[in-house]
Amino acid sequence: MELEPDLIILIDAYVEISGGYDAFAKIAPTIVIEPYYDPVKDIKLMGDILGKVDEAQQWIKNFEEKVAVSKQKVSEVIAPDETFTIMSVFDKATRVYKDQNMGGNVLYKYLGLKPQERIVSDFINNEAQTAPYMEISAEVIPDFVGDHLVVTTNADNNEAFESFKGTAIWDQLEAVKSN
Repeated sequence: MELEPDLIILIDAYVEISGGYDAFAKIAPTIVIEPYYDPVKDIKLMGDILGKVDEAQQWIKNFEEKVAVSKQKVSEVIAPDETFTIMSVFDKATRVYKDQNMGGNVLYKYLGLKPQERIVSDFINNEAQTAPYMEISAEVIPDFVGDHLVVTTNADNNEAFESFKGTAIWDQLEAVKSN
């Protein structure tokens, strides 16, 4: 079955690896958006592009209401000085994420949770670090993990994560010990 899209929306970071803008533009009108926006900006942009501004505004209103409720609930169980790290474990790499994707934008920007200090100093505030993630070696994982650890994974990486959970590094993480 061939698709006949009315519009193709690409994220800038994937244009070239997906065949380039011209390849998509031959199929349908194509636009490229910047990667790693936050959800409110993304929905507003999509509403503008698709002519669904009212629906986008309603979604944003609902989202902001949910964020306010969630922020209140979080503040009841998480102290303001407690820190968070978002991490993915792959077969040959471990990544930590900044405040742009993998939930960082929601955790840090919207819920107001505090990223671990090294995530801030070495990554978020480091202008040389333009990628949304940073690969770190196993030895320095404890230096980047905060009071709380959010681990993202998928079916392709479950085995690597399960293997990592059996290591001394995992066992020494304060976020793991206190959970």
